[in-house]
Amino acid sequence: MSTTDTLVDVDTPTTPPRRAGEPPSLTGLFVRLCFLAVVDALALFAVIRLFDDGQAIGAVLVIVVIGALNVVYLVPGMVPAKYLMPGTVLLLLIVAYPVGYTVFLTGTDFGTGNFIS
Repeated sequence: MSTTDTLVDVDTPTTPPRRAGEPPSLTGLFVRLCFLAVVDALALFAVIRLFDDGQAIGAVLVIVVIGALNVVYLVPGMVPAKYLMPGTVLLLLIVAYPVGYTVFLTGTDFGTGNFIS
């Protein structure tokens, strides 16, 4: 290898990194919108099913979560929320919902005496 050979080809154009105020690339925007469209379609299906089953509170919660998700991923400048949103939603689903449901069941007259008979 001679001293004139380099590992970097200076004639190859490179794409500079995107700065904070610049709009996202068209490909990134397309992928983000496709992801949100799939999630929104699934949420719409869930909301319709919840309303049909008479679970209005659950339907409203799904609408609120999906609305927050759309705001977080579509409004520029909400980068910290993009990292916090999935963890917060999963925390609520995996921890807070079972605890709340357990507290709800303690106030009911739900016993095991009627299951065997």
